[in-house]
Amino acid sequence: LVHLVARALRLAPAERAVLLLCAPLGNTSFLGYPLTAALLGRDALPYAVAYDQFGSFILLTTWGFWVLARYGGGEPLSARALLRRLLRFPPFPALLFALTLMPANPPPVVASLLDQLAGALLPVVAFALGLQLRLRLPRTVRAPLAAGLLLKLVVLPALALLLVRPLGLAPLPAAAAVLESAMPPMVTAAALASLHRLAPELAAALAGFGVLVSLLTLPLWGLLLGPGPLF
Repeated sequence: LVHLVARALRLAPAERAVLLLCAPLGNTSFLGYPLTAALLGRDALPYAVAYDQFGSFILLTTWGFWVLARYGGGEPLSARALLRRLLRFPPFPALLFALTLMPANPPPVVASLLDQLAGALLPVVAFALGLQLRLRLPRTVRAPLAAGLLLKLVVLPALALLLVRPLGLAPLPAAAAVLESAMPPMVTAAALASLHRLAPELAAALAGFGVLVSLLTLPLWGLLLGPGPLF
């Protein structure tokens, strides 16, 4: 779909790369966790965590790295190089540690330190992106921005809704998966695109305006996915 949009709008390669990053990758943790709990109930939160850690995170460290290498001027990644990057990406060994060695109830000092680090991450990244966000966008950015938000906030969750049915998922994990797919573009993906000088204005706009527009679309998805005849 991104390639069709890029061809129709005659987008530059850098703009195509930003859409390839920001359309499939969503803000499934910082926004996904609290909004899933708020819209579907706290029982849905474990499914949101699974979606983020084993869906968005793995996609970022595979597909995301490949897009950055393909369009960011680097050498194409081999399977071995991609695996090496994944193993060296700090969140990955942290995830492995959390799944294997981290106690369910860590010492208070450790828990407090992790909470402080986690709480500082989003403001720092959001501030960096916010420096590039402009309310008055150039005309050249408006069309790909609108297309990217339409794909991320409407088309992708609609496709997810069609997919969960033949998979036979139970109602609550199915609803959580669809709602997580409806989250706005991932801040980290937009930040990586900006760091690689891939249409930074478009990347910042997708992350920033995506949050604002999702405040309208996510409650609608929540109503659609809540208790009722949908599942």
